[in-house]
Amino acid sequence: MKFPLLKGIYLLMFLSVFLGCDSEDEDREPQLPEVVTVIDESEAVITYTSVQISGTVMETDSEIQSYGVVWGTNPNPTLEDNVALPEGQSATTSISKSTQKQSESSFVVKIEDLNPGINYYFRTFATNEAGTAYGEELSIETDSLEGSKWEITYHHDEDTSWIGHVVFHEDGTAFYTEPAAPGVYDLWGEWSIEDNVLTYDMMADDEGESYILTGELQENEMSGTYTFLTSNGMTNRSWTATLIE
Repeated sequence: MKFPLLKGIYLLMFLSVFLGCDSEDEDREPQLPEVVTVIDESEAVITYTSVQISGTVMETDSEIQSYGVVWGTNPNPTLEDNVALPEGQSATTSISKSTQKQSESSFVVKIEDLNPGINYYFRTFATNEAGTAYGEELSIETDSLEGSKWEITYHHDEDTSWIGHVVFHEDGTAFYTEPAAPGVYDLWGEWSIEDNVLTYDMMADDEGESYILTGELQENEMSGTYTFLTSNGMTNRSWTATLIE
């Protein structure tokens, strides 16, 4: 007769512990998520108009409602400033508890449409029911072409090439001259840049002529193609350039 009684006691003890643990889980206050910035300033992918930043949302018991990068021109940006989400994530995307308990969640965010030569501040973030947590702050300055002087070699054909110098100004204008003929081919044009791709119109105000250069910058060098108008229409040729100062 004692054995059924002991079994009943053990069952009551088990249920008490199990229900107590469940009650503790329900009563436990949700904790802020933990998010870290994987890279530092020296490792960030930086162009003239964009920055790419990596982060990781650490394991958590609460559902992650959103995560990504906040940024601005002042220190300590928050969700009240600019928000950039990883590709494919919408405002309603979340990471479930089961997913987070199994592994961390890494992400990459590319912030575009920045201005060249400006210092920006970036922080990774993650939000759950307890609130929003932020990762380490990065202070990053985008590259700048403003005020730089370049020597451009135009490869017109096998027998024809020439050298020009161009200075890119802050207001989006550019001044071109040829050292072999000073004062003869002085031209004011316009330029713009996206990521590391330059577009330079040598004769922006001259409707009868057209020399438009496009090319990619790689540190102190750049290269690409230029188009010009001929009797047969627009023609493409190549060009290369090196930084003078």
